[in-house]
Amino acid sequence: YLRAWGDHWLWLLFIAVFFIWGALNASIPGLCGINMEVVPAFMRTFASGTELTIRNILGYAFGPLLPGVIMDLAASAFKWSPETNEADKDWQLCIGLGFVLLGNFSMWWVLNRAVGAAMVALKDCQEAALGKLQKALQSEDIILLEAAVQVAKELDMHTSRDGEAVIGMANEAIGAFHQAGKAVAKGSQAFTASREELKTSMTQLEDKVETFEMENAELRRQLDKALQSTDDKVEKLEKETEKLRRQLAKALQSMSTQLVGGPEEVLALMTPEVPQVLPHPILNTRLLL
Repeated sequence: YLRAWGDHWLWLLFIAVFFIWGALNASIPGLCGINMEVVPAFMRTFASGTELTIRNILGYAFGPLLPGVIMDLAASAFKWSPETNEADKDWQLCIGLGFVLLGNFSMWWVLNRAVGAAMVALKDCQEAALGKLQKALQSEDIILLEAAVQVAKELDMHTSRDGEAVIGMANEAIGAFHQAGKAVAKGSQAFTASREELKTSMTQLEDKVETFEMENAELRRQLDKALQSTDDKVEKLEKETEKLRRQLAKALQSMSTQLVGGPEEVLALMTPEVPQVLPHPILNTRLLL
């Protein structure tokens, strides 16, 4: 207790209730705007009135009614006498306040469901915007393409997995349109194909790449085998050539031995014969002649 101010836990509870009440009332404009955006334009007047009526009935009317019903049911179940017993009255009031505070936790469930539904709706809108981008590019209409890009930006497609890439490619196509004309977008599968078609094309390309890799590996094995066989043949030919060289050298040596007779005779054949010189000059001339 804080002297004459009373129970401090009760004061903290009052402060918490004040902040909860302020937060709930501050969220009303945002909730009204969300409710208006999820319905078509021609139904927004009726939707606004319906939302305001339900909020008043469920909020302001059932707000005091439901806690009172829960308090009476609790008193009947536990056989309390709040009129004569102060303790029973305090317990009854605590149950009523606890029911009100527990009702705030239902907002988490509602919020999660709303976020999930909003994400599904946003995904559907983004897919529709992507289809409009593809159709605009196929039609080669620069006005429709710019409008589709603007819608895609409003739907925050740049936050999705591939939305940023699609918007960037569309902007590049718009710039190319202004510079090179409509022919720049012809044959561009990245814009005209759907996600399923792109996935199918990617799967086919991956299969082809895998096939090419297997064929390349087989060709490499065959090439290595052929090179190995060639190396063996070259080595065999070198051995045979060396053998033939030895045999030829041996045959030549044998033939030279048979023709000449020996090393002395070979030297005699290699030494030129010098004519004998006589002392008489006339005889020397005759002998030379």
